[in-house]
Amino acid sequence: MNAQLSILLFLGVVSQILFWFGVIYAALLILRYRRVADWFNRKAGEEIVDHFHFHSLIPLVLTWVCGSIGLIIGFVTSSTDALAEGRIDPGMALGIGLAIAYPVGWLVWRLVRASRAENPHSARWKLLYDVLLLISLAGGGSIVITIAVGITVFANLTKWGSSWRRRWEEIAGVPVVPETITYYLMGVSVGVLAVICDLFKLGENVVGTVIGLYVIGIIGYLIWKLKNTPREGRRAVAWKVGYMVVSSVVIMFLTWWAIFAIVAIGVIWLALSLMGGGVSGVSSGRHNYSVQCNHLSHDLLGGSNKCDISGGTCEALSGGQCPYK
Repeated sequence: MNAQLSILLFLGVVSQILFWFGVIYAALLILRYRRVADWFNRKAGEEIVDHFHFHSLIPLVLTWVCGSIGLIIGFVTSSTDALAEGRIDPGMALGIGLAIAYPVGWLVWRLVRASRAENPHSARWKLLYDVLLLISLAGGGSIVITIAVGITVFANLTKWGSSWRRRWEEIAGVPVVPETITYYLMGVSVGVLAVICDLFKLGENVVGTVIGLYVIGIIGYLIWKLKNTPREGRRAVAWKVGYMVVSSVVIMFLTWWAIFAIVAIGVIWLALSLMGGGVSGVSSGRHNYSVQCNHLSHDLLGGSNKCDISGGTCEALSGGQCPYK
């Protein structure tokens, strides 16, 4: 049991290290991609990094697929008692082994390939670049990318939008952020629809279905667009549509949170107004209140310096201070 706890503790520490490394490295890539690429190119002695390519994600996607299959096999073959107690039995160990089999095999294959390359030195530096990129994206890098897209969404509404458009173009090598912001309406519409589903208690399944249909529609649009685009222009289309998907999802969640925040602030303001204003605008305390003279009328019959809020006019009493009836 102590050995298993030690293993779990070790895995937890490693996951935290990888997470924060991903956050830092992804932020560095987004903010200074050209400098990072030039540094790797200098170390390799030739240009091994130009721009980010989507095929760099294939090892990460296949690792996720193999890991999911391995963990499913592990859960199926593990005993119920082991799962309930959190123990690692042979079935779970088999699943974990299958989960790490592909990334380890891929790394060994790349090392062998680098050693047999025409220029092994530059091939190893290219492998290092790919490994660090994959670790970053598998860790906290995806969170940094989402935040960067959200910042770009807001910057696109200001004078700083051009600098963020250049930053993404530096990473991709092609224009990424559309000049128009009309596609923002897609994210806002889905966000409003999700709020309506939530308010009418239609259930999380309905909200998930709406978001799922939206994503499927975007993927279908991407496939149709790529099919009708010449081969040399498909990379630009993929980048642009990919950015639109992520930014629309970010806008959807921001719309969702903004609506609920506005409703909550309105309810709090209304509650405070009712508690602090008394009933029918009449205060129960004996205080002096500053009131404009054109809303005062002198109580001539009573012969006192009392005054009422009314449509009449009078001279300012006591420097504009009037006992509130």
